[in-house]
Amino acid sequence: MTGSTGTWSVRGETQKSQVGSYAFAATDGGTEVTYSLAVDLTIPMLGMFKRKAEKVIMDTALKELKKRVEG
Repeated sequence: MTGSTGTWSVRGETQKSQVGSYAFAATDGGTEVTYSLAVDLTIPMLGMFKRKAEKVIMDTALKELKKRVEG
């Protein structure tokens, strides 16, 4: 897969928005994936709790991407 990209934008009950993108580029050993995700939560939270929630969302998204790529 060379130069493939994708973007999305999602809204939900706990998120005002989730905007993400990915790009795939062929390398000698396989494929390099560049992944970007920005999340804006609807619930007002202290900074450290907001970062924790964003990390959970990011980790889940990366696990799902990995599962899909490897599956």
